Amino acid sequence: MGILLSDISDHFPVMVGVGNTWVNSKEPLCVKSRKFTQGTYTNMEHWLNQVDWRFLYDMETDYAYSEFIKKLNECIDIMAPRENFLKLLLLFHIIM
Repeated sequence: MGILLSDISDHFPVMVGVGNTWVNSKEPLCVKSRKFTQGTYTNMEHWLNQVDWRFLYDMETDYAYSEFIKKLNECIDIMAPRENFLKLLLLFHIIM
């Protein structure tokens, strides 16, 4: 069990490893991840500042939130697309 630290949210995701962690595969394992740099955050800020957010003003709260999240995810997908990374034995063991 552990906590993953990230600047993108004030909520820290928790990771847990359960069961057998031995990998019996001859193929390399790939994981999809996003690469965030200071430049990525700067570009996202610029992109989000260009959005005309007035379309949210007259919506019901739940719908406006959904539309806001869609725009935010669109920005993240453009500025920090998911990429395949080779997983090189990233196993965490904690003995209690």
